[in-house]
Amino acid sequence: MSGPAPAEPRRSPWRRTLLIVAANAGLLLLGLAALLWLDCRRTGGVALAFASDDPPVPARDCIARLGGQEWALRHLRLYLAMPGWVAPHRAQAVGLLGPCGPAARERLLATLADDDPAVRAAAARGTGMLGRDAADAQPGLARMLSDPSAEARAAAAGALGLAGPPFSSAVGPLATTLEIDPDGQARAAAAEALGRIGPIEPVAETAVKALAGALADRDWLVCDAAAEALGRFGPAARPAVPVLIRALGARPEGRSEQADALARSAAIGALGRLGPAAAEAAPTLTRLLGDRKPVVRAAAAEALGRIGPSAVPSQAALERTLMDESPEVRAAASAALRALRGGK
Repeated sequence: MSGPAPAEPRRSPWRRTLLIVAANAGLLLLGLAALLWLDCRRTGGVALAFASDDPPVPARDCIARLGGQEWALRHLRLYLAMPGWVAPHRAQAVGLLGPCGPAARERLLATLADDDPAVRAAAARGTGMLGRDAADAQPGLARMLSDPSAEARAAAAGALGLAGPPFSSAVGPLATTLEIDPDGQARAAAAEALGRIGPIEPVAETAVKALAGALADRDWLVCDAAAEALGRFGPAARPAVPVLIRALGARPEGRSEQADALARSAAIGALGRLGPAAAEAAPTLTRLLGDRKPVVRAAAAEALGRIGPSAVPSQAALERTLMDESPEVRAAASAALRALRGGK
């Protein structure tokens, strides 16, 4: 005969309570993780839309999708605090910090030293968007002009032309980048930045010298940017007139005809924007009314009209140009003649 069955051990009510609490806590953590993942996915999608060119999405629309500037900044900060496998689009997210305004300044400045060159470049571009609110970022941006990444150097150069005023401390580093950087995109960005800054003393001479030297750059995009910048300097760029005239000479080796025509038309445009200060260029511009490229002929006619009285001897050549086969050239010649005749 068997004995009585052994009694089951009594379970502690506390153990059961702890199991319930742990299960609920796990569910809560899973829910929070899911919410974080969804928020990061949404923020990353908006950042990608902002960085896309097909189709481009305005910054204000992207900010609005995230709830306005204050909430957008919160979402972006959270996104950037996540590991890469959760937030893979960090560079695009950093790029959206700039449109969030001055409140994003500290985060942008800290990100200028990020390990990822694409993120550093995005931080530089975003810093430039802050304008005068980022004036104290100029030393950090100037250091980025020596960055190993060409993209980061170009972004820093562009930002230096926007992060201010004051700008005087930015001119020297930008001029050096324009003269010695091995990357054409970075050199062009430096030229454009110098043009945005314009002629400020006591560094205007430094800028004009660097821009004039860039007119002979092997990359025609750099030549174009330098000529455009010199045109913005107005009479302050008078020392560069002889260099601008030389830039209208023979086509450099390795440059296509089309690229050369665009580079020369940019130099001609700069001479025109200098006005009477470019009077010595009038004979060269008159000769270019017979150039093979319509874009060059039109630019030369327009520049002669801007130079003023010194170009009066060019009226006969401009009158002949009224018979040009290109309607754009004829229109430019007509406008130039009206200007030289006092609007008649």
